[in-house]
Amino acid sequence: MLFLRHIIKNSFLGMCNVLCSKNKLIGKEKPLQARVERWILLKRNRASCFGSSRASITVETSLVFPVFICVLCCFMALAQMVLIETEVHYAASQTAKVCAQKAVVQQPQNARGVFFSIYEGGSLCENLIDGGKRGISIHSTLLEGEQLQIKAAYTLKVPVPFFSGLRFRKKTTVKRRIFSGYVKHWGEYEEAGDNQIVYVAENGVVYHKDSSCSHICLKITGSAAIQEVLHSSKYAACEKCIKKGKNPSALFVTAYGDCYHSTLGCSGLKRTIKAVKLKDVGNLRPCSRCASGR
Repeated sequence: MLFLRHIIKNSFLGMCNVLCSKNKLIGKEKPLQARVERWILLKRNRASCFGSSRASITVETSLVFPVFICVLCCFMALAQMVLIETEVHYAASQTAKVCAQKAVVQQPQNARGVFFSIYEGGSLCENLIDGGKRGISIHSTLLEGEQLQIKAAYTLKVPVPFFSGLRFRKKTTVKRRIFSGYVKHWGEYEEAGDNQIVYVAENGVVYHKDSSCSHICLKITGSAAIQEVLHSSKYAACEKCIKKGKNPSALFVTAYGDCYHSTLGCSGLKRTIKAVKLKDVGNLRPCSRCASGR
């Protein structure tokens, strides 16, 4: 009996130990599973956050990228429009130059032909100008003061999506003086009035509007004519410009002077001719050569 009781007691204790050991193992496994589950949950949360951030970046890109493309197209269109304006202005300037040289101002079709012979246009012109080259109108006008005016008018289109219906009316104007010659002091006599400067020789009876008029300053050339003046009793050698022992190649004398000169810039010659205002000439009449009819 004692032996059987001992066996039962040992068996019961062994079972208890086994159960306790199992409980200990189970108690140790529960925290590990919790950590694993927590790690899996954290990974899922991170994946969902990363996916949402990627989705937000994709949405922002889809919204900003079209705006960026539109702005870029606007800048490119602006550059093309400026290029068209520059080309048209250059062609109009060259047209005015050619027409001014040839004085073709009464025939606008000639100015138009000159313009289109200079301006070639191209695909850019056809795309940006309403009507292409035919949409450019050329007008030439003769203004006062012998000025030629060339006008080029056209309509620009905006080559940008959603703005293709916009139109801008452009105009360029170029002025050139006609090559009709040059008149020295043109308009001087009409504008000066009584304050105009005229020239009067000493003891003269007329006034001159040109200081080099042959009536007040005569240039003598040729050896025979020079010898005649040198041996004349009417004229003496100027002490300022005539040097002894030298024979001048030309002489300058005035109708009312008593000396001959070797240069037109001699101060003695200048003292013989006075510059005065027209209102101060008194009863002197105008010179028949340089002042009559003005």
